[in-house]
Amino acid sequence: MKLPLTIHRARLGPAEFKVIRPTRPPARAVLSDGDWYLEAQVDQRAAQLIAGLCSPRCRYGCGPHGP
Repeated sequence: MKLPLTIHRARLGPAEFKVIRPTRPPARAVLSDGDWYLEAQVDQRAAQLIAGLCSPRCRYGCGPHGP
């Protein structure tokens, strides 16, 4: 799966983070904020896009606690 991405760098104090976003946001995706949770409603194409965006982060540990 090829995803067109935009990569930014964000800084929070001394820490710097890599922010990976799709070039075009998913057309049919909604994120709702509840009292104690977040709820996402997506169609199949948006779900595949979100899964594709999450897989490099999980694979390479690109989070604040990873390398």
